[in-house]
Amino acid sequence: MFGPAKMKVRARFSLRAAEYFLTVTDPVITKESKANGAGETRIDEALLCISLGELFNGHAYKLVASIITPHRAGA
Repeated sequence: MFGPAKMKVRARFSLRAAEYFLTVTDPVITKESKANGAGETRIDEALLCISLGELFNGHAYKLVASIITPHRAGA
């Protein structure tokens, strides 16, 4: 099965000269992103809540649990 149901939403950002490309699990952001279809959406100002997922094959992976934008924060 292909299409929006299987599309992965990822966050690309850099921090202290390290580049990250992490899976997003924030339900609001993933719903909005899937509704917009494939491609990139730039968010200029946001706070990211980074979490560790459950162990998978002996490894824990970082993921973006929430993306907080000024709009979502009520600013």
